[in-house]
Amino acid sequence: METIQQTRSRAIVLQDFESLLMELHSQKNNYVVNNYVLCQSGSADTLDKFSLNLSGDQLTDSITTIFSDIIISANNLNQMGQEFFESISMYDEVDNDGGSILETVVEFLPFLQKLEQFVYTTSELTKNLLLQIHGFLNFGRNEIKNHRVEQLPLTRMWRTLGELLSIFAVLDALILSHPFLREHWAVLIRSVRLVQFNPAQFDLEGLSTGRLQHLNALIERLDLVLMNGKILTNTCIKLKQFDQLSSDRQFMERFRLAIMQMLTNWEKHLNSSENAIPDKKRLICLLTLSKLFHHLLPERQRPDKKMISKLSGINKTLISFHLFADLLFIPFDFILKEIPGAAKVVDKKVSSALELTKRCQLNKLLENLCKYVQTFSSNLSDWQKRMHEEFKENEGSTFDYVKSCDLFIEGVHMGEIVDRLLKYILNIHLAEQKPISKANVRQIFVLIQFVKTISNTFISNWNSVIETINCGCVQLSALILSILQSIIQSNGESKQSFFANSLLNSALSLSQPIGRKTLIVAGVSLELANYKVLFLGQRNSSRKLSKTYKQKFQKTLRGSDIQIDETLKKLDILCNFGQVLSNSTDLSFLYWHRLSLVQAFCEDLIQEQTNDFSNVDLPGTINDFFSAINECGRLVISVKHCDQQTFLQTFSNELFLIITNNFLSKLCTEIENDLRLSYHQQQSSSFEQLEKLFSSQNPLQQEEKPLNKLLLNLLQIPRVKLGNRIIDVFDYVTNYLSSTFYNFSVIALHDSEAYNRMRILAKHRYGLNLEDYQLPTRCVDQGLDLITLLREEKMSKFLEDYSYDLDEQFFIERSSQSKQLAIVRVQQIVNSIKTHGIGILDPLINTSYKYMRSQFQLLSRCLSDEKLKSTLIREICFYRDSIDQLEQMYPMERAEKMTNSLKRYCHKIAGGPSLNIIERLRILIVRIGNIIGLLRMFRSGILETFAPNITFGFKNNKLMTDLINNNFNENSIQINCAKLCDKISSNIADYLTSNNDSIELLTSMFAKEFRGNNKFAHLRDFFILIPSLMIVQIEYISKCRARLSNKKMSVSGGLAVAGGSFNEQFVFVEDGFSIGIAYVLTLLNQQFFFNSINWFDSVFNKIHSEIIKCKNEQKLAFKAKDESLARLLSLKQSQLNEQLEEFTRLMYSLNSALTFLQANEVGDENIDETYLDDF
Repeated sequence: METIQQTRSRAIVLQDFESLLMELHSQKNNYVVNNYVLCQSGSADTLDKFSLNLSGDQLTDSITTIFSDIIISANNLNQMGQEFFESISMYDEVDNDGGSILETVVEFLPFLQKLEQFVYTTSELTKNLLLQIHGFLNFGRNEIKNHRVEQLPLTRMWRTLGELLSIFAVLDALILSHPFLREHWAVLIRSVRLVQFNPAQFDLEGLSTGRLQHLNALIERLDLVLMNGKILTNTCIKLKQFDQLSSDRQFMERFRLAIMQMLTNWEKHLNSSENAIPDKKRLICLLTLSKLFHHLLPERQRPDKKMISKLSGINKTLISFHLFADLLFIPFDFILKEIPGAAKVVDKKVSSALELTKRCQLNKLLENLCKYVQTFSSNLSDWQKRMHEEFKENEGSTFDYVKSCDLFIEGVHMGEIVDRLLKYILNIHLAEQKPISKANVRQIFVLIQFVKTISNTFISNWNSVIETINCGCVQLSALILSILQSIIQSNGESKQSFFANSLLNSALSLSQPIGRKTLIVAGVSLELANYKVLFLGQRNSSRKLSKTYKQKFQKTLRGSDIQIDETLKKLDILCNFGQVLSNSTDLSFLYWHRLSLVQAFCEDLIQEQTNDFSNVDLPGTINDFFSAINECGRLVISVKHCDQQTFLQTFSNELFLIITNNFLSKLCTEIENDLRLSYHQQQSSSFEQLEKLFSSQNPLQQEEKPLNKLLLNLLQIPRVKLGNRIIDVFDYVTNYLSSTFYNFSVIALHDSEAYNRMRILAKHRYGLNLEDYQLPTRCVDQGLDLITLLREEKMSKFLEDYSYDLDEQFFIERSSQSKQLAIVRVQQIVNSIKTHGIGILDPLINTSYKYMRSQFQLLSRCLSDEKLKSTLIREICFYRDSIDQLEQMYPMERAEKMTNSLKRYCHKIAGGPSLNIIERLRILIVRIGNIIGLLRMFRSGILETFAPNITFGFKNNKLMTDLINNNFNENSIQINCAKLCDKISSNIADYLTSNNDSIELLTSMFAKEFRGNNKFAHLRDFFILIPSLMIVQIEYISKCRARLSNKKMSVSGGLAVAGGSFNEQFVFVEDGFSIGIAYVLTLLNQQFFFNSINWFDSVFNKIHSEIIKCKNEQKLAFKAKDESLARLLSLKQSQLNEQLEEFTRLMYSLNSALTFLQANEVGDENIDETYLDDF
């Protein structure tokens, strides 16, 4: 009674805990998994082998204790085996992208060592159990008198022996069915042998040879014990070494009879009712026991034809079934391959008939799938109704606990049927590589929902279930005790003391708190007492009693053996009901079908528009499916070949990607299209009319189309947890629509009014709270809108029509049809950022990168011209040979000569006009410089836009934390929020105060490609081309300024002048050229090479000498009174002074550009400065 009171007290505590969790469940942000409390029912096992309260007979108690301990150990090994099975099956899901095969299999090696130890322990226990059975039978014949021990069935012992052998059978099947594991293992063996043969090749000379030999011996042992897939066969061969087993004919005959009796009982159970489930565990036990039996047979003795024929007849009722993971087990194949001599006994017609039956089985199953679903649906509804009535009756004073327990077992039985059907259908499709039709996939979804419904029914009433099971166990044990008490009293002082003491032991064990161990002791004691024969004998002996007592006694014993068997089975289920329910409703096997099922489910949600969309249970259906998929996480965390958290993250991302592509994205598109169509239908409506039209506060109260009802139901799906990710449909759709409406409003500001109305419509129709970003419209001095530069063609036209000023940092229009020229300053960039948001800069930088890449391609193509390359190489050779005579200054005469030569060489690129090559190169340099200037203005615009944030300073990185640190605990929510706020502030400060900008990013990107790459070797001669480019640039800018200062220009009468184009008329600044030259020099790392030719010194010396010479000639002309010559010399002198000013201005501009670009070093600039030695 104390145990029951403690259990009820625990149930009250759990009920309070459940109410607390239900409050969380009722909240909108719920993502708590439904299986929040899954505890074991029944009392804890307090039974210990040293404190057994048994009969007191030393012989009987010792035998009972030995067999009970072995069975308990076997049960523990079975539970451990499930963990090993999961880890081996998950190795097939290995991903080698992150590491090599050797790293993966070496990570798996410690697990294989544990598995080897587990196999050894199980093998030893198998050997001990078999020898104990043999010893007991021999001991009983000699020591236990007046007893026929050979008639004892010992069914539990034989079944336990079969369960231990079944562990080896499953391990063999898992290892042999995983090609990845076997292939990786072969790679490991080859690698270890190679290292052992030649350790010096792998820098392992310092490693002792003993350690290598030990590793090699370990791997060879693991290969021999585990990886050959013959664990069961090796175990049977080891047991054959005990000659006392094979030579004992009575034992072998008893072994054979036990197998035949168990097989008969299995078939009888299968034929007992239409809803009987084939016990696949018992079947594997029978097959493994048959294999062991035939291995123990003497070599000359033939296989047992009767046993093999009876085993082969199983294929008439059960062809194949799900074994583990994605494996199907075919009993007939096991008989042919594993049982010695079975291939000779089995008729070949049976094999051919089996192949034909396999092909027809799947089709027959799929044809009847709809009927199965309908049957399950009606049975489930009826069971739920009875469960509801039972829980209502539980509130009364009188209650039949045994009846409720039978109802619980019926639910578990129903869940196991559906679960097995799901496993078989999915795995047989996977094995035969056949796709599942849409109709069958929907039936599979319904079956999954059935399983989750059964599980949720128990979990939602778990407290009542626990209390009912505890009371039911007491009633059932009392029922068995009453039967045993009547038998014990009727026997009195029996001569068969061993059987009587065994019967007493069973009664004493059942009188203790019911647990798994007590039931094992009771079952072993009953079998040692041979209770079935005992009950039969008692019924026969009752004939000598009086008529009245005889009828009463026979009524008591009638069917008692069957009743005890059924009651023990119920107690075995009920005492471990939590684990039984978990196994019966386990959907973790969906892991091997997750991709196809999740994709089909998501597609079906969006594409299926013929269902009743007003079905309010749709969110629950979706939640059940994703809850079933989430059970796969139990398998994910069992991996041993890689990091569990990394594998779980991969699993979660994989599912999230499928759900996003097949469900969330399509749902967002459907809702967006619906909002757009609805808006255009009410396009002329005002805000007030829209408010009237959608005045209902509850979106579900509106009369909408069926599609809208479906979308509303899909939006009401609660949060779903998959792996370590949480999927919130409502938040995802809200974020998508907010981002989409914002992006379209930025691109087309004139449509911002339309998107504001769509936000109102989304609020009233779907309950979506979309954020209105309230982007400002244009200002008075708006200027250039950056949105026009998003396309590469528009940016190219802008850079051709505008010239850049490095000092004032603005772009000015080259020409205009009006009397004014447009100017783009940093303020216009700021206005554009404030209008469209900071997000517009990313696509602008991407467009700039594409444009700059195209210009570098043209530059590379021009410099790869053979004539130009030969000209540049000739100039370099000349400078190399006469560098001392030239005083390390490249002469201006050579530059002018090369310029005139290149002007006569026209170069045409496909799709462009024909220009001389030096002019084309100058234009490319100017465009490159202009794009760098534009990026510089972007950077300045960002800094000016966020100037208040910079003035704030962020000097204290823990400002918010320090403000509230004194008022709250260290781990409180407020402290965590303050830390997050400080982290955001620190990130903003780092971004605004750092020197990392788009120019440095592009420079580093292009520099890595150009420097040290033989593909761009022709660009190494660029520095020697700069003098000619400067001469052409000086001529160009001088002509433009001369035309601009020409007083005879007429504004009304056309500005075209021979030899120039219209776009050249108003150009007075062209700093894009100097920035372009500096940028290319920086990318190619040729600043030193250009400085080594001392070009500006050479130019200034040449011009100064020309000016002095001109002055001297002018003096001579004045002396000769030659006025015309003097005027010409004066004009020439002014031209030289103007040329000197232009070169000086260009030198300062180039130095400024180089200083700006060299503020941050890019790439590796430590290259050998021996460019002249290459020629």
